[in-house]
Amino acid sequence: MAGNSSPDPVLRSLKALETSHREQRVPSTFSMDNPRVRSAYARRVFAAYDAAQLSPEQERYWSQADFRGPTSANTSEIRKRLRSRSRYECHESNSFARGMLTAKAFDVVGVGPQLQVVTPNKELNQVVERRWIEWSKAVELNRKLRLFYEAKVCDGEAFMQRINNPRLRSLVQVDILLTEADLWTDPAWDQGELNAVDGIRFDDARNPISYTRLKHHPGEDTSWEASLDADTIPADDVVHWFRKMRPDQQRGIPEFTSALPLFAELRRYRLATIAAAEVAADLSAVMYSDAPAFGEKPDEVEEFGDVSLERRAMITLPAGWKMHQFRAEQPTNTFGEFSDQILKEIGRAVQMPLNIVCGSSRDYNFSSGRLDYLLYWNNCDVERSECASVVLDRVFDWWLAEANAIPGYLPTSPDTPIRENIRWIFPPRRPIDEVKAAQADQIRWAMGHLTDDDWAKREQVDLDIYYEQLRSMIAQRNAIAAPTPGDQNNGQETQIAE
Repeated sequence: MAGNSSPDPVLRSLKALETSHREQRVPSTFSMDNPRVRSAYARRVFAAYDAAQLSPEQERYWSQADFRGPTSANTSEIRKRLRSRSRYECHESNSFARGMLTAKAFDVVGVGPQLQVVTPNKELNQVVERRWIEWSKAVELNRKLRLFYEAKVCDGEAFMQRINNPRLRSLVQVDILLTEADLWTDPAWDQGELNAVDGIRFDDARNPISYTRLKHHPGEDTSWEASLDADTIPADDVVHWFRKMRPDQQRGIPEFTSALPLFAELRRYRLATIAAAEVAADLSAVMYSDAPAFGEKPDEVEEFGDVSLERRAMITLPAGWKMHQFRAEQPTNTFGEFSDQILKEIGRAVQMPLNIVCGSSRDYNFSSGRLDYLLYWNNCDVERSECASVVLDRVFDWWLAEANAIPGYLPTSPDTPIRENIRWIFPPRRPIDEVKAAQADQIRWAMGHLTDDDWAKREQVDLDIYYEQLRSMIAQRNAIAAPTPGDQNNGQETQIAE
């Protein structure tokens, strides 16, 4: 934003006139206290934003920009089109998109988070954790969480519903049902309706009250009447997870939305490169004549005729004709660079560096690989935090409500509430250099900057169980005179790398 360095002449005149009237004690209609004067002065432009200009070039460039609200910009038809195109890339046609989606789900969810109960009652903690593990295995929670997260990234939003499953191999028979976002819509929804957004109804505080779910997928072969059948599900039985990009947005769009045109461009460039190489390889040579128009004519040959060429053979041509062999100039030297640039831009949509997108760090040195991972892992930590608060806490509430209703299933402890004393431990990410990471932990622990509890949280282990296992191991090693952890006289001096 650029402004004039010299005082504005109009402003100088107004101030001078105002000063003159003040000295003469005459009421001035040109005072800056006059609202009309202030309004007229405010309408004068002293600076300009380049992005706000109305030149024809700028108008053409920003022709697709609009002022629609979050609901109008993400209508049911728009979200349906974006979902279908995102699924086409992620599930059907693009190995890069498929690999990015799988890698992100594996890095965020992994083998699944572990429940840790931290009430003062250790017996209660162990029973709750053991019961939760039993139920998680029965409902295949970890596998469903990975699929749930993939739907959130690819489709833009994921829905999970609480149901009762009497065939579940667990005393707690609450189960979770994953359904596609296409089902969660209201056929009778009016876009102008207040406190409702395509299948979701809200109270005055914008809290969801209920969700409308179709009984049949709109993409299946069903009758028109059957496609309109829907159920109303209470909001307490539904988990709706999506990334909000605008404050009042209530339905999600695929996180690959901004990158979808880039996937198409990359595929077009690759196919065009292959087609050019095939054409150059198929048309091996062409015969031509440079004889003058009115001079001696060359021998007659068939126009556009095909001549079979034998490999490693000497060939004679008709008099007056020459041969020009086509050179295969594809793929060009810039094919790899163009692909990398496109994949870098695609990866930014999900905060993924190029080496993870491509599945290769061949062109990276060790430091570059570690630095690129920092931003990616920060994004994964944020996603894990949302998964814990939006998804896992709700699922645990469903499980705990039914578990408490089963007599004797959990120890009764009214003085130690369980729900307020849980935390979720996701699988730790392994350091690239194990030795340097261990040496850094040793230095920080010796300085008092790393506690056992901090280490346990980072490594995703239960400290009480770890201490018990460590105590048992030390006792068994002492019994056979074997070195024990922390013993500096075991024949190896701890070396700190400089």
